[in-house]
Amino acid sequence: MSSSFLHQLLLSPHQQQTIAISNGTQLTIGDLQRHCHALIVRLSNLETDSHCLVCDHPWHLLVATLACHQLGRKVIIPGNLQAGQVTQYLAQWSVVSDREELSEHVELVQDSGRTEVSTDQFRPIKSDSALIDLYTSGSSGRPQQIRKSLKQLELEADCLQSQFGYLVGKRPVISSVSHNHIYGFLFRIVWPLHRGAIFCCDLIQTEQSLQNKQALKPVFVSSPVFIEQMQQMPSLKKANQMVFSSGGPLTFQGAQHSASLYGEAPTEIYGSTETGGIAWRQQHDMESRWRPFEQVRLDQIQNHLVVQSPFIHEGQFATKDKVALHSDGTFTLQGRADRIVKIAEKRVSLDELERVLLTSELVADAAVIVAPSSQTQRTAAAIVLTQNAQQAFEHQGKSWLWRNLRKHLRPYIEPVAIPRRYVVCTDIPKNQQSKRCFLQLEELLQ
Repeated sequence: MSSSFLHQLLLSPHQQQTIAISNGTQLTIGDLQRHCHALIVRLSNLETDSHCLVCDHPWHLLVATLACHQLGRKVIIPGNLQAGQVTQYLAQWSVVSDREELSEHVELVQDSGRTEVSTDQFRPIKSDSALIDLYTSGSSGRPQQIRKSLKQLELEADCLQSQFGYLVGKRPVISSVSHNHIYGFLFRIVWPLHRGAIFCCDLIQTEQSLQNKQALKPVFVSSPVFIEQMQQMPSLKKANQMVFSSGGPLTFQGAQHSASLYGEAPTEIYGSTETGGIAWRQQHDMESRWRPFEQVRLDQIQNHLVVQSPFIHEGQFATKDKVALHSDGTFTLQGRADRIVKIAEKRVSLDELERVLLTSELVADAAVIVAPSSQTQRTAAAIVLTQNAQQAFEHQGKSWLWRNLRKHLRPYIEPVAIPRRYVVCTDIPKNQQSKRCFLQLEELLQ
């Protein structure tokens, strides 16, 4: 059984080594040891075998995770930290948080001051016994709880280092994605600590915040939504920066714009909470294929991808992604099986319906689901209009929009599949990982 390299930081004598930066303040291994020890002391009096971590700050999530594992307790990291959800967590679990307003109900992650802590206060932790429950994004239904061990996450960090270490070196990490999902937790925190790099705790949310960090020559951990938005960020200058993207498909146009700024197209990571990382690609052309990571083995059942990987708790997972496997070991994604539904005995691809909607000059973005309140199966669409279409819609109304969209769809889509309900919105609802939020779409299209 292997010892966790994250917990080795608590045993390290190099207490002055900087491992993170928060709002300009350097955070060291010594800080990590002090903060962890202070939390361990407070948590040790609680009779529980697990803690739910509601941490808005990535440093506090790291501290709380290590403190809980030092006590032999499981960690639960929910992806949704909205106030209403947190109330439910308080009723269900023992909660550790960095939110001062919750201080009467939780154990707070706090700075322990400048008191030195002996490394004798900590113990090596077997990484396969340190458990973390993460949540799926909820892009295709209700978020599901997925069991991981620290061993699996550290193995994945080792895989990333083997694949990309020669490119990233000791570059610091900046990010526009949440640390409360597997992609952010792994790429923002675990992998940088594995390779001895600094991670920046401040979230990149604006053009200016990204521009301010480019002098660091960083690794930028981002998402398709933010990378697409970079096309409307005129102040961004060419820089030495490596970009990772995950959470959904990145358009070829978005990839090429990023390449024009940073010299290389973003390295896209394909995977899920259930599987961990599966494959990667860079879009040098519109036919760029996915390449599986060395530790991953792929198969297919009825064109659906089946993944065997040490990053999966059960060892194997059958996805709902349709793929074409190629003789050179690469593969091409061909949509989701759970996005094919039966309406009036006809098979309807919701992905194809969205694709055709997006070819309309009226539509900037679209999301199609099965209408949640319909007695019979019917499709419904959330639509983001182009600027010109929005102006026309405001003058001519819903009936004008419905007629034009139906006219556009009719040559390509079966009549029973054409949406009966449209809702015009400014943005398609997305979660912190920039994935569509299925539950919010359902609410929107009620």
